[in-house]
Amino acid sequence: MKSFHSFITEARKNPKQNPKQAPYYALEKYNKPGYYATFITDPKNFETNTKKEKDDERSDSPVVLLNTKSKYMTPWGIYTYSLLDMYKEYPPPSESGEQVFRVPFAGEKPWIALIQKTPECKTLNVAAYKTSDLNSDLPKLRHDIVDLMKKKHGKQFDSVLARSYFSAIEKYARKNATTRRVASQLWNVTRMSGFLVTKSWDELSELFEKTEEESYPVIKKYVPKPTLWATILRRAPGKQFYYDLVEDPGLGVVHENEPRQAVFFSRKGYKVVKIIPNKDVEYNKKHSSTKFAKREGELETHIRRGKNISEIPREKYPDLVRILTKKDKDKKTLLDKKKMTQKLPPIVEKEILDKDLDYYDQMIDVDHKSLMLSLARNISPKEVRDFLINHSEIKFSQEDLNNLVQRRPQNLSAILHLNPSSKTIIDVIKDEPINVHMLTNYDIPIESKKQYKIPAEVQEAFPAIFDKVFTGETKSKGSKTLQSLRDDRAIRMLKNRILDLVHTNRLSAKVSNALVSVLDKNNQLSDAEKIQLKNK
Repeated sequence: MKSFHSFITEARKNPKQNPKQAPYYALEKYNKPGYYATFITDPKNFETNTKKEKDDERSDSPVVLLNTKSKYMTPWGIYTYSLLDMYKEYPPPSESGEQVFRVPFAGEKPWIALIQKTPECKTLNVAAYKTSDLNSDLPKLRHDIVDLMKKKHGKQFDSVLARSYFSAIEKYARKNATTRRVASQLWNVTRMSGFLVTKSWDELSELFEKTEEESYPVIKKYVPKPTLWATILRRAPGKQFYYDLVEDPGLGVVHENEPRQAVFFSRKGYKVVKIIPNKDVEYNKKHSSTKFAKREGELETHIRRGKNISEIPREKYPDLVRILTKKDKDKKTLLDKKKMTQKLPPIVEKEILDKDLDYYDQMIDVDHKSLMLSLARNISPKEVRDFLINHSEIKFSQEDLNNLVQRRPQNLSAILHLNPSSKTIIDVIKDEPINVHMLTNYDIPIESKKQYKIPAEVQEAFPAIFDKVFTGETKSKGSKTLQSLRDDRAIRMLKNRILDLVHTNRLSAKVSNALVSVLDKNNQLSDAEKIQLKNK
């Protein structure tokens, strides 16, 4: 394979064979599937391998040479545009009548490298990726992550626990993918898996002993390292999960701000065809907006001038959401700076509230259904509770409250101040008995009189529900391979929660005695605990 430096040297030595055409014409014969372009600063700096790395290089070397430095919190790789997209989406005519490429990003860089996908390139096309593909990929990804955890955590490593930690991260990542597309779920699982390698074993053990309500806010703060994320995705000896190329034809899975792009992660997936000067560079510096950016600019002007929102066609709603929530250099969005004076379409309201419930105050006449869907989707019960407390003017029916916990049982703790029905509470605890912990606010002393007063009907349902856990009739939810481990953990945590309720006198004497009998009958009490309960 020729080096990048060789390509540019030959171009300089043979000006007749390599005329300086505008990229639109120079690349025209490659406007077909399998060809990609990346905009670069300096061809001489592409070959970043040391001599030793070149000597040691395998044919399937995962080393990536182009555009590896990312400031957008995306994995290191070669970020490209397919030639088909460049000719279809980004070539508005210039003032001279000559065609130029006006791509969303990097069009001001002075060189363009043309890359061809190799026959052996393993490709993930996010539009074609199916649930069956995800079900095939996840066990392979788990194998690789567990292997990385074993290398990182050494003697503390436990393979059974590592697999259970991966399952917890997988569940979180799939629930909170940026879109509901299957490929978006996989992308987020690869992003969040690095959490298990970055954190210490003690941190992981402590975190995953907690409930989802307590652990999710910690996981949510994780910022992936671009190098580690690329390691998880790319081809390397011994790995079961990898892709050489991820191709996004406009769905915004790789990055919502640049929907159309293709990313190469492994050298085996591509070969360099040639490098040409970017004659469009001066034009793009003066006209930084692209067809994509121009469309957004027109929308932003439409909003700033207070024009009728209903005139915006439905196909532009994703652009509208992006404009209203895109942060500027001061970390402020258009919604932060300007409160809406017109009602937004319900689907736009929902997408905005999914990003941040605080935007509710910047919109008017928010559709109740849109709000409900966003509240149910929010991963943090604390955020939901704070929102509900700060917006007491919003009225919620018992059906609304029931829907909130049906979609996300963790929201039970967020709605207690709204007095949900006993049936709603019992249904949540029947579904997963450990959810009884949601009836306690652990931010204040558990014996405090400010704690939620559990309705008598709910208390009376406890003994029968909990007895089924200790007898094994009720199983914890999840994969069968880890069933025993999860059941043991659920029993241990449930016992502690029951004792908390008994010792803090939050239950009637009758229910407390019944629960102690359930624990004793199922051999869950130590001698010390029996003495403590007897002296109570």
